[in-house]
Amino acid sequence: ATWPCACGDNVTASITMTGNLTGCSGDALIVDANNIVIDCAGYTIKGAASLSDLYSGVEVGDWQTYRSGIVVKNCNIRGFGIGIGVALTTGSNVTGNNISNATYAFQLINTTNSRFTGNVVNRSDYGVFTTTTGFLDTSKSGNITIANNSFSNGAYGYYGANGYQNNITNNTLVNFSAGGISNLAALDNSSFNRIDKSEYGFYLPAGFLHNNIISNSSNSGIFDDSGYDVFTENVFINNKYGIFISAGAFSNWSNNNFTNNTNHFYFSDPVAGFNNISSTNLVDSRAVHYYYNQPDVRVNQSHNAGVVYLINSSYSIVENITLVGGNYFGIYVRNSLDVNISHVRDNRSNYSISLYTANFTTIRNTTLQNGIYGLDINYAENTSVNLVHANASTLALNLVDSPLTNVTNSTFSEIRIG
Repeated sequence: ATWPCACGDNVTASITMTGNLTGCSGDALIVDANNIVIDCAGYTIKGAASLSDLYSGVEVGDWQTYRSGIVVKNCNIRGFGIGIGVALTTGSNVTGNNISNATYAFQLINTTNSRFTGNVVNRSDYGVFTTTTGFLDTSKSGNITIANNSFSNGAYGYYGANGYQNNITNNTLVNFSAGGISNLAALDNSSFNRIDKSEYGFYLPAGFLHNNIISNSSNSGIFDDSGYDVFTENVFINNKYGIFISAGAFSNWSNNNFTNNTNHFYFSDPVAGFNNISSTNLVDSRAVHYYYNQPDVRVNQSHNAGVVYLINSSYSIVENITLVGGNYFGIYVRNSLDVNISHVRDNRSNYSISLYTANFTTIRNTTLQNGIYGLDINYAENTSVNLVHANASTLALNLVDSPLTNVTNSTFSEIRIG
């Protein structure tokens, strides 16, 4: 078809629209040849069917024949289940389009080596959706660049159900009820994105996340349950959790900056495996000190510590530090012997100091304020507590199955011994 086209036409040569195409109750334009350009020139393609019918404003590929070299640009597409559907396609370019009121703004199935750039998506459940289907066995979409797009007001900005080596960069994603960027694959790269006001900034990521800014997440900036990730130079601002690790290990964090989060980061199981978290990570401008399988650690005033984790790190000393607020744990000691903590001040951590199977720990000359739990001791034998003063909203001293604990010259606003 050449322009003017009718709803449902197969397009076999390049077209430039000179008017709107509206009232389409099925697919509007179906690309049925290689190396052609669909240029809407700012005109509108508007659907009239239910969004659940999943008809496309522009459908690239017919699910049976591979297409290549397709350009779709400058289209305003509204009211389709799929704004632009791209299947069995390589080397294509989708740019400068404005899509709204869709279930899937872009649906990609077995799409490779293509670019989606400079598009604006609003009020669509999914901005970009890569998926498997029952009738297509090999439907991974890979080596795709998704860059300089604006996504807003949906469930997910990017949902990568089955992709590989995709590059997601310089996008703005605002106000998603589930995830800004979700289900990244192991070799995906996500960088320089700005994600704001979503339940999760990144949900179940895998791969490389760097130089992203994630803010105002109602749950977490990053929610991860897989591990083996690289997080570097990201900024987390005003999130409920900056990073929430529900499972997984062997992640690498460096040069991330956590500011004014309710909880900067949290591990559901800190001993699941080794995580390489360097002191270049900052919580409210102070260093994260995370040690795993490192005995004889020394952390003191010169280290500018904001939070301290000692896991399998016996014979360590933490002294003369003032921790920042916004930590889930201020100091967390686990599976470690003979740790000495002294002259510590903490304000507003959920758990100011928490010991778990940490025997022969000494805590002295320490003040813990305004947390949920002050001093939390679990399954730890022979703990010595002297000159510790704590107040907390729930329990200032929580003592669970910890025999031979010796508390002297200390004050606690609320105590539970179990």
